Amino acid sequence: MSYEYTISVPSTDKATFRKIARRMGWTVSGPRKLSAYERSKMEARDGKVQSFETLSELFNELNA
Repeated sequence: MSYEYTISVPSTDKATFRKIARRMGWTVSGPRKLSAYERSKMEARDGKVQSFETLSELFNELNA
């Protein structure tokens, strides 16, 4: 029988936690990395994407 728990470990203690977990016979899995496509979908959903009608509008916005 096994149980599954979710815990938060500070990034400074990650290596120590993994070492202890290995010695205890536990398995540890880290967070899944998102692909560039998944990250871009999240940015679009969160409204971080802008669209422009013309290239000159884009450059005017960048120079502002």
